[in-house]
Amino acid sequence: MRKSATGVTAMVAGLTLEASGFEPNVEQIFPGVCYAIGTLLFLRFRLNEAEHAEIRAALDARAS
Repeated sequence: MRKSATGVTAMVAGLTLEASGFEPNVEQIFPGVCYAIGTLLFLRFRLNEAEHAEIRAALDARAS
């Protein structure tokens, strides 16, 4: 099963790279665009200690 899963994963990764226009040994634009989008999304992410404590308490209450 593990070998099958590894094979399918490699095939999907290869197809994804091919579909996105990947060319080996050439500067890639797509990863940079993905990093930029991720950076913009994380700039809006706010989680302070108080919010974390509230979330943790709710999760602990749900578990018990």
